[in-house]
Amino acid sequence: MRNRRWKNFFHVEPSKKAELVVGTVSLTINGASVIGTDGSPETGNVFGGGESSTVTGNIDVTLQGSTHVKGDVFGGGNEGAVTGNTEVIIKD
Repeated sequence: MRNRRWKNFFHVEPSKKAELVVGTVSLTINGASVIGTDGSPETGNVFGGGESSTVTGNIDVTLQGSTHVKGDVFGGGNEGAVTGNTEVIIKD
């Protein structure tokens, strides 16, 4: 149930996705967070820069605690460019 609430809270409709993010992006996922669902390859990915938006700054992604990401973790975006630096930190 906890995972379902997280997914619904952060879900963005495809027509409302950002195309450009200006500035620094900092994303921290911690605690006992579970990202994604079993048996669904379309869920569980973490994008520091979004799935398709361009970021004109730096991106910091931090995963800590007992976070479980069922997909892949990207410092940047899936299809969008990043003009700054990206950093992904995984720690206890």
